[in-house]
Amino acid sequence: IQQFEPQRWAGQEAEALAAQMTFLLSQATGALALSVFDQRLYHVPMAASEAYQDTAGEELLAVARCTGFAVAPVQVAGHVVAVIYADGGSGGDDVVLEQAQELDGLATQIGLVLGVRRCQPQV
Repeated sequence: IQQFEPQRWAGQEAEALAAQMTFLLSQATGALALSVFDQRLYHVPMAASEAYQDTAGEELLAVARCTGFAVAPVQVAGHVVAVIYADGGSGGDDVVLEQAQELDGLATQIGLVLGVRRCQPQV
């Protein structure tokens, strides 16, 4: 993955946010890029805090309008094929650790399904 481009979204404000979230993966996109390159979950609570400045990513924060977020990679055969981004919206609560861990579990399950599907012979 070299570029983050939303393919599916759900929730209030999600469609408007998705339209603004096509990014090249770089330091400026923070956790989006880090999740792909490091192949792990990134939980960024209180994203606007100076403590998370480098992790959050200035380009992402410029459009996200949220308190905090989580990004989890979807992996198939050891390669990141997608990421799942989740936040609470502009008026919502912060994403807590338990929610971020659930997102990571969902990403793992999606990766397993995609991997099995890829191995199935076409009939």
